[in-house]
Amino acid sequence: MRNVYEFVDATGHGEVTDWPKLQERQRAKLESKLPLLRNAEVDQTGRVTLPQDLLAGPGVYGQGHIYKLQIKGNVALRPMVCLGPLDRGSEWTILARAVERDRKLIPANAADEAESRRQLILKDPARRRLLWEDDDDADH
Repeated sequence: MRNVYEFVDATGHGEVTDWPKLQERQRAKLESKLPLLRNAEVDQTGRVTLPQDLLAGPGVYGQGHIYKLQIKGNVALRPMVCLGPLDRGSEWTILARAVERDRKLIPANAADEAESRRQLILKDPARRRLLWEDDDDADH
């Protein structure tokens, strides 16, 4: 199983835990997808075995390491994630928040921001926080 992390900004706010205006139902849908990410099998090319239409990528919006998690609902959540980046074999990191309205990503530069944050984590691993790991199952 893979651990799931979230990017944290310079003030310690997390992309998932501090997602503004996220309704309880939306948060529940997002959190229900984390076990699927944890259990996903990934081949050498980065192709992920997950339910169809749950994850797009890698390479969304021109960013080779970025995937888009696709969560349906009144507001379509589109968190930008990557394998790793510190250990591609055992972790995912949620890098940027996004939603989709009328087939348009908001913010439009979410994948670019995700890639910038991925690079930042590679330089400073403290810029992410663990959301879920094997020993943490009692909390989720």
